[in-house]
Amino acid sequence: MKNKIIIGSLVGIILISGTVSLWAIISNTPETANQPIDQETLQPIDTSPKATAKFSLDDFEKLDGSTVAIPLAKKIAEQTTGATAAEADEAILFHTTHNAILGLIDKDKDIVFTTYPSDEELQLAKNKGVTLEVTPILNDAFVFLVSTENPVNNLSSDQIRKVYSNSITNWKALGGADADIIPLQRQEGSGSQTGMISFMDTTKLAKPPVSIEYTYPDMARLVSEIADVSTGKNTIGYSYKYFVESMYVKDTVKLLSLDGVAPTDENIKNKIYPQVVSYYVITRKDDGSEFAKTLKEFVLSEEGQDLAEQVGYIGL
Repeated sequence: MKNKIIIGSLVGIILISGTVSLWAIISNTPETANQPIDQETLQPIDTSPKATAKFSLDDFEKLDGSTVAIPLAKKIAEQTTGATAAEADEAILFHTTHNAILGLIDKDKDIVFTTYPSDEELQLAKNKGVTLEVTPILNDAFVFLVSTENPVNNLSSDQIRKVYSNSITNWKALGGADADIIPLQRQEGSGSQTGMISFMDTTKLAKPPVSIEYTYPDMARLVSEIADVSTGKNTIGYSYKYFVESMYVKDTVKLLSLDGVAPTDENIKNKIYPQVVSYYVITRKDDGSEFAKTLKEFVLSEEGQDLAEQVGYIGL
């Protein structure tokens, strides 16, 4: 079965003082980022043991996760089962962050690879008497992207917050062209939207005044909107570096420097980039399967970290 994830886009247009202000919200069935970390939930890391795990492809039916973690899961499936790339592709079916975490809470899944759970997801688990163990496994960057046609190459965190709170509405104020800014968003509940809400901190994220829903595959729609040379010149959006540079590459999209720091691998490894984030392995405490326990140990082992880096992720 091929991985298929349904998402949608919401586009709104509103006339203000004789000018057109276009907002777009790119959404998916739930798919996270720089979410504030619950220290009681977060588990310590031990990457010293070298684990050599052996699984069957059927075992991976109990694994779910974020879109951005699909290549990792496929590579692990190949390595630990002896399956071909095509067989691993058939076996790995991820339903995006929110749905994966819900499946773990409801005990339909035993382990997930996702971005950090939202406050709502953690509260839901608590309400259902489920304690989640959340352990970082990889690092990445929460990034902001624009068209290569846009002359702007760097924005401060404060400027981006002002754009997404509707305090700055024209690129000219940011050193760009005299044109309305089109700030793209994701659907609430998606991993990147949870990350964006966290990035905004105490600044309220403005909502598009009008919305029309479309259906598109995953985060790709947001990237496609920015990459479109006819309509994307004045857009801005956000995602994860790995997704944009390794999973859905468009040569008409560029990543902005944030606060003067580019999201390079080196700056992420050294934690210099302001929005370094992690991906996590999440399990149910005291209620996990042997598969979940062994898979968690494997991905945290030297062997598992090396495997992740082979497919382009940044290890811990």
